[in-house]
Amino acid sequence: MSGDQEPDQDALVLDKNEVAIILRDDADDVLTRLAFGTEPGEGEDVPQAVQLAVALLTRLQEDEDFHQEVLDWFDTYTAELDEN
Repeated sequence: MSGDQEPDQDALVLDKNEVAIILRDDADDVLTRLAFGTEPGEGEDVPQAVQLAVALLTRLQEDEDFHQEVLDWFDTYTAELDEN
């Protein structure tokens, strides 16, 4: 980044052992991507955090029942928070 540029307020900085699932509303769809602090190299073991993130993201995208269960859980969870 040169001195003339503003810092990217949307930049995501992860530690080398972190992985993030990024979700973005786009009209009537939710776009998804994974971000890695350090992406595993060819032939390296895939870290457990990456495995878990890929499994969750894949299941959310491919299993409509699970997707709805997560949304229902969120509604219940936030309602309980509001009660307290």
